[in-house]
Amino acid sequence: MNRKIFSLPLQAKILIAIVFAVMLPLLTLGWLGYRGVQQFSRENIESYIAESGTRRQQAIESDFRNAFNIANNFLNSADNLETVTNPIVVLERRGASSESLEMENRAEDILTARLISTGFFNSAWLLNLREVTMATAIDPSISLIETRTIQDQSNRILQAGRQLRERGDSLQGLLVLDVGQNQHVILLNPLFAEVEVGDTELVGYLILDLNLNTIIVDNLAEEVGQLETYAYIILPDGASFLTTEDTLRRNLVNTNSVGASLSKSDISSGVETYTVGSGETRREVIGYHSPININNTRFSLVAEINADIVGEQLQTTFTTFAFPLILGTAILIFLVLLFTTQLINPSLSRLRLAMQGVMRGNYDIPVRDEGRHDEIGELVHTFNDMRDQIRVLTEEMDSRLRARIRDVRVTQDISRAVTAERDLRQLMNQVVDLIVANFPSIYHAQIFLLDSAKEYAVLRASTGKIGEGLLQRGHKLAVGSVSVIGQVTEQSKIIIARDISESDVHRGNEFLHETRAELAIPLQLSGTLIGALDVQSKFRDSFAEDQVIALQTLADQITIAIENVRLYEESARLLSDLERDRRATTRYAWQQYMNSNRVTGLSIAAGTETDYEFSVIKQGVYISGKSIVGERTERGTIPFVVPINLRNETLGVVEYEVPETDFTYDKVLLAEELVSRLAVSLDNARLFQDSQQTADRERIVNEISARLTAQTDIESIIHTAIQEVGQALRTPQVAVRLHKSRPQNGSNGSNNGQAPDADNPSLADN
Repeated sequence: MNRKIFSLPLQAKILIAIVFAVMLPLLTLGWLGYRGVQQFSRENIESYIAESGTRRQQAIESDFRNAFNIANNFLNSADNLETVTNPIVVLERRGASSESLEMENRAEDILTARLISTGFFNSAWLLNLREVTMATAIDPSISLIETRTIQDQSNRILQAGRQLRERGDSLQGLLVLDVGQNQHVILLNPLFAEVEVGDTELVGYLILDLNLNTIIVDNLAEEVGQLETYAYIILPDGASFLTTEDTLRRNLVNTNSVGASLSKSDISSGVETYTVGSGETRREVIGYHSPININNTRFSLVAEINADIVGEQLQTTFTTFAFPLILGTAILIFLVLLFTTQLINPSLSRLRLAMQGVMRGNYDIPVRDEGRHDEIGELVHTFNDMRDQIRVLTEEMDSRLRARIRDVRVTQDISRAVTAERDLRQLMNQVVDLIVANFPSIYHAQIFLLDSAKEYAVLRASTGKIGEGLLQRGHKLAVGSVSVIGQVTEQSKIIIARDISESDVHRGNEFLHETRAELAIPLQLSGTLIGALDVQSKFRDSFAEDQVIALQTLADQITIAIENVRLYEESARLLSDLERDRRATTRYAWQQYMNSNRVTGLSIAAGTETDYEFSVIKQGVYISGKSIVGERTERGTIPFVVPINLRNETLGVVEYEVPETDFTYDKVLLAEELVSRLAVSLDNARLFQDSQQTADRERIVNEISARLTAQTDIESIIHTAIQEVGQALRTPQVAVRLHKSRPQNGSNGSNNGQAPDADNPSLADN
């Protein structure tokens, strides 16, 4: 049996386990059952709250009708009508008297006995067309509406009565009165009396304060043994409400909820789910809303139940039915998982340990599941093959990596060594020596550079005594010649002769008879070829790809190093030329300044004259351009001379002689700082004088030009020029001579080819 199981595909085993566990059917059934029970529970709750609200609405409307019927039946009795109208008629016609008082007492008794005692009314009043005539109540001491309030609102009551008559209503009407913070609903009953035979007229009103506790509040109470619901009636003002004490105590009423808003609108009754409260008191309810119209007066009924009752019912259902099913399913799943784990996990664990061993470099951890004939057995077999291949590849990669690391390290060492070198010949000699010393497969290296005409690659650096001999004889190869160097300089790409005996480009050299393989790499910068690096090996098939890459990198760095050295030498030469030009310019400017001032030197002294001979020290300062401190003199002084240096040109010196007791080297440093600033100040002064002289020359030239421009006669122009130039140059004599031109090409002139007479000026002025 086990063998058959192990022979099955892994997918078949997983499928058997899933079918055996019945996971999918049970989960689907459970989900559908849950959704069905949830939907069924919610529909039942909605149906229940609608039924409960309808029941409460019908009970309230029935009690309102009962109250109206009791009042109608009372007034339909002629005796009752006469009893309650007589006090009004007598009081109206005869005024207050013992007779009217007796009639009022009788009316109060009959109202109490036949109306208030029914429990539908709190109190009753008789109102003539102007004021309250009398009042009675179940308990006059706690009457909800006092006579004074009725008197204060009698105008409103009378206005309501007139509206009843205008509408043609002959019986009752409802009116809502505000008394303090409460609202009271009163039943307004017109009273008609016979004033003449066959003639009746309105004499007043019977006002009945409806007992809202009996009519409304008692009907809102929850039925015992049913689901926990609550209800409230919103009074016509839209803000006041009536409900049971329990609902009021639990603060469940919200006149601004969705249900309350719907009940106050023109929408007919219905059931909605909405949220009431806020913050921690926020809850979801299922509410029934319905308007209640009583004699054109609108009341609003709202009945609600907490929506979480659905969850409670689901929990009950789960506890009763679902829990045993889930428990059985869990046990079944556990058994399936246990079976699957024992079937698969041991083999996978062994395979995982072998994989971890491969990651740590251990390729010898055994895996004993190759004998299985399912997918796991195939996986183990494939893993073993892969592990063997990884072992071989890893060893090869390690070997190549070590070689690559060595080549990179060597390249870095050589690059660091040549980066700081500033002598081109020394740089190239150092490169080839380092290549031979660090690459075991290379026994000879050399560098060729193109000549100025780019016709020959001339050997510039080579290793060993063989290289010295090649350099001494001026070894060079023509660009494009049949040689590795000739081809690499022509094609500007790497040329490799892995076996010179089979190579078409290798050219033998009698000095390098041990060469079996040769590699040449172009030295080029920004597309410009400047030469080639040539390395040779004693072994065939040398120069692996990694080594070629390393040497290519090294060749690029050599090219950059050579270019850097060339640029350094060129910049040093340019800097030297610039410095020499600056010094010559400075020296010439000061010579011109001295010549313009007709002096050979300037000398100013301060302090006590000692006749010390500074000539020797000065000579040393002029030569070195640095300050020199002399020996101690017989007078106990220390002489020193500081050069006046400007742009590395010594313009002069400043001579100091300081008592030995006061001399410190800081004084020399201070003198150098002061003299350096003196040099700058002197040069600035010279430049300022030069600029002034230039400005004066420009001004004089402009003035003379302006005067000459104003003249139109040649003789006047010449005389003006002579006078102005003489004054400007302060010369005692100025002469201008004009001559005829000499004949050209043998032509005859007016003076027959004679030169003008130098002693006979045409124009002159003293």
